[in-house]
Amino acid sequence: MALTPSPKGTLLFKDPAQLHPGLNITVRAGTKYLNMEVGCTRIGASAEPNRTHGHVDVLGTMVYEGIWDIPISLMRLNHNFRARGADGLCRAMQVAYGPTWQEEAQLTVILFTTPDMDSCLTLDEDSLLNRQQVYKSIDTERRYRQLKWEPLQNEEDHIPTVGDYTTYMRSYLTDAQRFLTHLTTTEGALGEIRKVVSLGVACLEVHGCPDRSAEDFDALDN
Repeated sequence: MALTPSPKGTLLFKDPAQLHPGLNITVRAGTKYLNMEVGCTRIGASAEPNRTHGHVDVLGTMVYEGIWDIPISLMRLNHNFRARGADGLCRAMQVAYGPTWQEEAQLTVILFTTPDMDSCLTLDEDSLLNRQQVYKSIDTERRYRQLKWEPLQNEEDHIPTVGDYTTYMRSYLTDAQRFLTHLTTTEGALGEIRKVVSLGVACLEVHGCPDRSAEDFDALDN
């Protein structure tokens, strides 16, 4: 868990290798990192803070009054898979900051992206954007939706079901068709598709994302 105070311009992690491709979060006690500079940031291991283990792109920070205020869909982005729920995050914070740390204590969530695999950086023959650029746009859309809707969702104590998400996605697909049929604007339709994909990502974050099995890929060779 990335909780050790780090030098300016650096994020230190207990295990930098735990970072997953795409949007990650790390949680820090207090508000020291609330105004952290956005942009490319060096990362390192807390055990060897002067060694560079790579770089991430910091997107911004958010402050919460306690662990239970963090939306579950945001918490599931934690770079540490053991801290993707309130109980696991609480244990990680107590290990990092000591047993006296309280789950109601103020904390800062840092949002950042990591480079994707090399295969995600390449352009397909008919692509205008590489996959990493598309993923970054989806990450931005997810952050926007989290900031706009999840405070209200928390007040109502309602987590959308899989059926709810498919209904929302169908609505935006209808809007995309309207752009193409009546307004003949591809750009407007692509904006609606971005929303649909973002909702799909949100659904998978909340309810789980079954992996494509190795057997499926093996079958392609037969």
